[in-house]
Order: sequence, then structure tokens, then C-alpha cells
Amino acid sequence: MGWSEAFGVRCQFGAFGVRFISLRDQSLYRAMQKQRKAQQKMLAELKNGDVVVTSGGIVGTIVSIGQDDTLILRVKPDNLKLQVARSGVASVVTEGKS
Repeated sequence: MGWSEAFGVRCQFGAFGVRFISLRDQSLYRAMQKQRKAQQKMLAELKNGDVVVTSGGIVGTIVSIGQDDTLILRVKPDNLKLQVARSGVASVVTEGKS
């Protein structure tokens, strides 16, 4: 095997590696983009009465939504009211979950 043949084989493996990494990165980017869109949709659809979990793990019921994207949550058992940023909501608790 001459120098030019060895160089050609290396180039083929290199091109394969670049394609593989590119495809992997594209699939990861699409998955992250899909997850981000779902999170934004969930935050946009928040309404009074929804039970939510914050990114800090606090579970509360939305009492009011401010114009500045803040939420007032009522936290049981003491009916404590907390003001949190809308972006601090991690998920909405559905009836099936508890």
C-alpha cells in the first residue's frame, strides 16, 4: 500500500466520522428544540387554578398571573402565597398525578 492509498483510506474514514458527528448533532439539536417548544407552550397556557411544580420543587396552585410574567402561588397546608417567575415553573400537575 502506497502513501497515496493510505491517505485515501484516511480521508474516507475522516469523512465518515464528520458525517456521523453531524447527523448525531442534528438529531440532538432537534430533540432539544422540540422540548424547548413544548416548555414554552406549557408556560403560555398557564391559567388560574392550575397546580404547578416550580423548578425548586414547590407545589402550588396559581392564584393570579401578573402582567410582568410573575405568578402568585398558594402553597398548602398553610395557604402561604409565593410570587414566582413564570419561567420558574417546571411542570403542570394533572389530575392523574399527585
